[in-house]
This record gives sequence, C-alpha cells and structure tokens, in this order.
Amino acid sequence: MPNTSDYSYRALTGFHEEIKKKNLIQESTRTYSQIIQRYEMENFFLQKITEGDVDGVKIAHETMVSNFYLREDKSAETLYATNSNGFAILRTLARKAAEDGGAAIVKIDEITQESIQKFDRARTPSETAIVQKDMLIALTQAVSDARSLDKYSPVIRKVLEYVNANYTTTILIHHLSKKCKISPEYLARLFKKELGSTPTEYITALRTKKAAELLKNSNLSVTDIAEYVGYSDSNYFVKVFKKHYGLTPSAFRRGNVSLQ
Repeated sequence: MPNTSDYSYRALTGFHEEIKKKNLIQESTRTYSQIIQRYEMENFFLQKITEGDVDGVKIAHETMVSNFYLREDKSAETLYATNSNGFAILRTLARKAAEDGGAAIVKIDEITQESIQKFDRARTPSETAIVQKDMLIALTQAVSDARSLDKYSPVIRKVLEYVNANYTTTILIHHLSKKCKISPEYLARLFKKELGSTPTEYITALRTKKAAELLKNSNLSVTDIAEYVGYSDSNYFVKVFKKHYGLTPSAFRRGNVSLQ
C-alpha cells in the first residue's frame, strides 16, 4: 500500500526476554512511494547507458545523487560512492547495461578496470565521485560508438569492431582483408568510401587519441604509452603523435590541451 514503511527487523534473544535496544536494527523511514521512485530512477539511469545517451546519463546520475541516495550521516555522499563495495555494485550494474546496449566486452572491461585503479588512488569523496562519473560516461560513450557502427556495411562494421578491440596490437591491412574474405584493394576503397579515410589513417587516429587520454590521465612514461597503443618504436610514436596534435607527447602532457 502507498505510504507504507519498510518492514522493521528486531533481534530477539529469547521469547520471554524484553527487547534490547542495542540489538535493534535501525528502522527505515522511507515510504513506499520513495522506494518506487528510487527504483524508477535507477531504471531510467541504466536505460540511458543502454541507449548510449551520454547527456542523458549525466542528468540521470546527477538526479540520483541529489535526490535518492542522500544520507543524514554522510552529507551528500551517495551510497554507491562511499566505499569500494558500493562502487563495485554500481560498476556491475553499469557494465551490464553497457553490454545490453551493444558495447564490446573488451572495451567495457578496459573502462571498468581503469576505473578500479583510479578509485583505489582516490583520496577524497570528490575524487571518487569524479571517477564514478567518468566511468559512467565512458561506458555510455562505448555504447554510442558501437551503435554508430550500424550505419556502415557489414564488411566495414566487422573491420571497425576488430580494429577498436585490437588497436594495441599490430594490425596489417591484408590481415583485415583476409578476415573479411576480400582483397586488400577492395577493402581500402570501401573503407575510404564509407569513412573518408584509409584504414591506416583510422588506426593512427585511434591510437593517438588513446595515447592522449593516457598522457592526461596517467603517470605512464611516453615509452610505455607508445607500446600500449601499438607502437614498439617510441621515436616513431613521437613523430606520429606530433603530426596529429602538433605537439610532442611530453609537451602535450605539460600543456592545457583538450583531447580530440
């Protein structure tokens, strides 16, 4: 029934003993309508991830934080963000929503594993809140990126899915064409027609973008970042990165440059 409170539980040590106050579990003051509101907001929030709606998930998350997870003893901290257990619950819900939305499992794992490391390094509530929000945006963007592939032909979609999941390894055009059972020349023409760039240009842009994110958000060395994004020769990576961003990786890290 509306306006009915949650069940309350009391720990009894015997049938003939009086109830001991210290054994009482704190009674909930939430009404039925408040509980329904909370679940509706959670479902709306997860729906925004599944739909790949980045702006929508930002609004949904902010609304959840401000309206439904406030605790008197924790100020404005959310139940999901107060500790690693709460963050694990949110992470699980969000990654399953992203998977339902069509995001690649490899990409989901990359995002969530990175968020775990950042959460462990966070020292203040504001830092953990940023990690939480960044993870949700990244997962939702992954869904959006996956859905954007629907506009391409089956061949190009297959190539893009493979490249997006394996850009950290060596990728050769003739390997891609073999996977699609077409000639390298035909793949290059089809790729150029649908994306406006060559496969090599696409892979380079993807690698440098990821490298830029790592330069801004990690303490990894330039050499380690180069190797991570698929360049065994760090000097060559520096040349490629500078051509794309107009700065060396080190200068990019020091400067206030937005990610592109």
